[in-house]
Amino acid sequence: MNATEKIKVNAEAQKFVLDKDLKILDYKGTFLSDRGYFQEFKKGDYFYNVVPKFWSKKFTLICRRVLNEGKTFKKVISPHSHSKHSITFLITIEPLVNNGRITGVVFGGRNFTENSRLALQHELHEKMSIMSVLAAQIADRLNNPLASVLNRIGTLLADGFVSIDFSNLKGELQSMQDQLYSMSLITNAMQSFSQEPQGNFVKLQLNDIIAKSIELSKMLQLQHNINYWIILDEELPTILGSEITLEQAFVNIIRNGLEAMPNGGVLKISSAVDKVSSKYLKIVIRDNGTGIDNKVLKRIYDPFFTTKSDGHPGLGLSISYGIIANHHGSIEINSKVNKGTKVTVLLPRADV
Repeated sequence: MNATEKIKVNAEAQKFVLDKDLKILDYKGTFLSDRGYFQEFKKGDYFYNVVPKFWSKKFTLICRRVLNEGKTFKKVISPHSHSKHSITFLITIEPLVNNGRITGVVFGGRNFTENSRLALQHELHEKMSIMSVLAAQIADRLNNPLASVLNRIGTLLADGFVSIDFSNLKGELQSMQDQLYSMSLITNAMQSFSQEPQGNFVKLQLNDIIAKSIELSKMLQLQHNINYWIILDEELPTILGSEITLEQAFVNIIRNGLEAMPNGGVLKISSAVDKVSSKYLKIVIRDNGTGIDNKVLKRIYDPFFTTKSDGHPGLGLSISYGIIANHHGSIEINSKVNKGTKVTVLLPRADV
């Protein structure tokens, strides 16, 4: 950046012009300051005394590297998952050039949340589009024969084998029925995210769907000693969608939270208009359970992937994502081992 250029910022950005000693020569905007990421400052202050301690050393080294090498540095930074301000920043540090010489650096930060969400949504859409084709094929080829077998076995079981003395046959058939039923559940579940919206969505009250999903989840009786903290914004606008499939998506997410707290815990569920982008409604489901390791977190949307050893199909989040994606929304997951998991669902409001 040339020293004579204006520092153009808006309400979503903030920039600092620093000399070679990293003293503040000029600044514009208040985006980062408004969110508490900088201490009070004035012209002439050393920049590394203004930024938070967890940034100071790292960004000081980067600023000096930019001064020496003249290469612009860019990095997307997401705050801690339990941060009060769930906003993603794009940080840029570029050389300040005056008469062909590097005389300082320009440190900039701007709101990158919407870009980050769109990129994540696009990536997941690409990933799920491949699986949706496979899911449709599996569901189409297996559902009919499975239904036929289940009906025939059900008839045999209802007859009770009065005239046939096969003492072990009933137990074996019951086992076969259970296995085939589980397979049928999987194919039906996969079908839920293989279908595109059919244009028959209706206006829905999101809080009603959440409340119903909570009640359905309680009926599962997965865990005891669970405290529910429910905070729903009563003034939410409506959304367009399918009530049944959205309930399924939220039940899957809530169920994961309950399973992550085998010894009990707190499940917090809230709804509100998203503060970052008001065209979305935000639902946050947070547990204080076992959390998810980073390596596992990268695979949580993979169909059939599970860390559970009790025959768990590993389809819950894949199905939930497919349903939310078909409603033009997205899912964000933040987790820390032994601290819990936070799932944020974004759905577009009907009136925008």
